Amino acid sequence: MAALRILFYAVIGLALSASIFVLNLLFFAKPLYALYADLLQSGQMYQGETRAFMYNRFLLTVIAPTSLLLGGGLTWLSIKLRWLAFILAALALVTILSAAIFMRFEPVVISPAPLRDHPNAQWSGGVDGGAFFEITEADPPRYFLEIRYENGSLWAKGWVNGQEQALTNSDFLGYYGGNSIDLKSNKQLRLENQDGTSIDFD
Repeated sequence: MAALRILFYAVIGLALSASIFVLNLLFFAKPLYALYADLLQSGQMYQGETRAFMYNRFLLTVIAPTSLLLGGGLTWLSIKLRWLAFILAALALVTILSAAIFMRFEPVVISPAPLRDHPNAQWSGGVDGGAFFEITEADPPRYFLEIRYENGSLWAKGWVNGQEQALTNSDFLGYYGGNSIDLKSNKQLRLENQDGTSIDFD
């Protein structure tokens, strides 16, 4: 009987912890991460596609343990205050329903603030990161392109050949390292040296 009671409270604790974790994901995780990154200067570590990895690490090392602690604390309170168990059960149900509704929507992609030193650079990216693209010299059909991380530091640079397409900063879709660049027109361009030879990124 005692073992069943312990198992029952363990299930309640896990359910409450999961509910608190989902609530954090829905409402608190992103603003808390912004504060966390600002305090620890980890925002300066953004490296294009690694933004998602950094945020997930924050969820595992900060949000998840905090949710477990709060879930355990609420479980202990529900043991002491029986009426609280009904409120917590209702809260868990509302959280699960909110999460189910939330998961049906596409994530909102918020573009970072324009770069102060490169106001003409255009951001292109999604929930996993992206890059700023800026043409700093134009000699059609060749353009000198600078690609920057979200924090403004230089990622890559070189000449691209637009061929018959006149390029602007907003024509670039993505860059994932190396010498290939994707355009929004579904074409791929290659970063080159001024003499047209391929850039060696090794």
